Amino acid sequence: MNELSPLPSNRKPIKSWSDRDEAFLEVVKGIREAVRFVANSNSSPPKQTTQELEERQYQVTSLINEAARLYEAKKFEEAAVKFKAALRLDPNSVLGHTALGLALYGQGKLSEAIATYQRALLIDSNYAIAHYNLGLALYGQGKLSEAIAAYQRALLIDPNYANAHCNLGIALKGQGKLEEAIAELEIAVRLNPSSTLFRKNLEIYRNEKKGVWGRLFGG
Repeated sequence: MNELSPLPSNRKPIKSWSDRDEAFLEVVKGIREAVRFVANSNSSPPKQTTQELEERQYQVTSLINEAARLYEAKKFEEAAVKFKAALRLDPNSVLGHTALGLALYGQGKLSEAIATYQRALLIDSNYAIAHYNLGLALYGQGKLSEAIAAYQRALLIDPNYANAHCNLGIALKGQGKLEEAIAELEIAVRLNPSSTLFRKNLEIYRNEKKGVWGRLFGG
């Protein structure tokens, strides 16, 4: 897990990548617990024996484990290669596509990450983590309205998704909607009061509302 970055000197809200890493851990946990296979897909034999399915499961699990280790070591390009290999064996895995999206995001390949998250959502439109990660990538491209819509879809599925509330607040602030941004950060802090990131951003927004930064820095 990344440590919280120090407060920027320009007092702009902090946006750590720790939320991305938390999302990744959720995805990998899900993959390891629920690896799905495509025994009935076009690329699979019409009938597979138990041994064949076990061998396929072993291959996918091994690739996912390797990819997870590479991702945690910040070797995003190598992790993406492993995730793609796993997806060739299980192309209908929403979890696999989401994890690949995170590895692409880590490389700064936002357009590819967005396309990958969208493929995941075609498989399962109720996967909140994929909507949330899609929002992060859209935000990274400066597409605030689309990012906000993605975060809101994640929250419709999981209203207690603290990171989604935080990043929705950040995006709303980017649109100049300070009151709405504060409301979202307040929810994030209520859901996860131990998060220094959430509390710092909320403090910054509240102080901005009071005009503290203007008085202190002549803004």
